[in-house]
Amino acid sequence: MEQRAILKQGNAYGYVDTTGKLVTPLHFDQASYYQQGQAKVYQGSHWMKLDLQGAVIEDGLQGEVFWTWVKWGALLGDILFFIYYARRHKLTLLG
Repeated sequence: MEQRAILKQGNAYGYVDTTGKLVTPLHFDQASYYQQGQAKVYQGSHWMKLDLQGAVIEDGLQGEVFWTWVKWGALLGDILFFIYYARRHKLTLLG
């Protein structure tokens, strides 16, 4: 896990750390989960890549690259959460 969570307030997105401290301002139009220490966000009319401290490390990313990254990243995140939840609650999968 990347120790960051997406926070949404109204139509604005930002990130918080595990203590709930705001890592970035809530001013992004869209946001992805952190993967390998980076997250991709959309603000205004362009995409950016952020590091764990919320600093912009790449600007002007293309939309297609972003959505591919978000789609597979979200799927992986869901799978990992399901495995964690199933193990923590000792669930048995039917198969």
